[in-house]
Amino acid sequence: MVNSELSGWYALCAVDDLVATRVLAREVFAHRLAVFQDELGHVAVLDDRCPHGGLPLALGRVDNGLLVCAGHGWRFDAQGRCRVVPSSCSAEPLPACTPVRRYPVATHAGYHWVWIGKGTPFSLPLTFELPELGRAGIRVLQLRYRVRCEYQDAIDNLVDITHLPFVHVFPHMRDIDRRLLISLVEIETDLDQVVLRAGTPSQGSADAIAERRIEITFAAPTTVRLDFPRPAAGAASAMVACFVPQADDTTIVESTIVFPAADDSTAFTVARLDASADDPFSTLGRILDEDLVILVAQGRERRLSTAPDLVVAGDAMVAACRQHAKARSAGRIPAARTKRFLCRCGTEVPNWPVAE
Repeated sequence: MVNSELSGWYALCAVDDLVATRVLAREVFAHRLAVFQDELGHVAVLDDRCPHGGLPLALGRVDNGLLVCAGHGWRFDAQGRCRVVPSSCSAEPLPACTPVRRYPVATHAGYHWVWIGKGTPFSLPLTFELPELGRAGIRVLQLRYRVRCEYQDAIDNLVDITHLPFVHVFPHMRDIDRRLLISLVEIETDLDQVVLRAGTPSQGSADAIAERRIEITFAAPTTVRLDFPRPAAGAASAMVACFVPQADDTTIVESTIVFPAADDSTAFTVARLDASADDPFSTLGRILDEDLVILVAQGRERRLSTAPDLVVAGDAMVAACRQHAKARSAGRIPAARTKRFLCRCGTEVPNWPVAE
């Protein structure tokens, strides 16, 4: 099964990944893109194909704000217009070719984004700004990895709290999973996003959350934020994940994670999924590894079968996110609604080893 295209904003790269003389090759669905900066430092996104010889423009370089094709040196500006043809005669006018297709682009929450699809681009939600970046006592972790599954399955995995006690079974996750085994869940949908809040039910009210354990925010078509309140630590951990569908049934995940550091230092780290056991980020690597095993197996089954999935009440967040993405892509205004229910993430608690 091939990823189905939805209109919306998609993350291309972290801001720091794009430098003045570099052209990045990126792919969103079947759109192959060349990403670069013009002479003013503004980001431009063009179709990754030179109209002269068909060579990918991303193989070239940037010179004085112009994208230089690696084949014959044709130069294109940020609007996709050809400005220089080195092989033409001095009296010969520039070829009257249609400009290379240019895509709407935005910079937001530490990433460069591209608009793919029809209609007028809607705004990027402020929810995904991470004001914690740069603060003392906060560590920042950036990840970029590929997983062989449809992007919607990858999003489902991140917004679904009911998989936690069955997929993540090592000691570090024990406390989180036990607290979420029976949770009061509130799902709120509005124009810009879908928000899930889960936590301990209040003793005085069956419809109130006494202590929030996790908050998940989804913005169409493919961006998710997770917040983990930590009152005792005086700071919270948060993660923003941007899912970028490829032409086939694979997905690139661009994510930024912030969490309290053990001291007042500020650190920025690019994560490696093959981190050693004594690496401070190895626990996160294990969590991702466990999710990847499930997603790859699920993706393989999706390619072999067209059988529909069974849906239960605990899948409400997954269903709400998919409905919201389809509505925004079609230019419809999602219906505002709030839903509350008691969610049991498992009838049996896995037999975790108990840390002394």
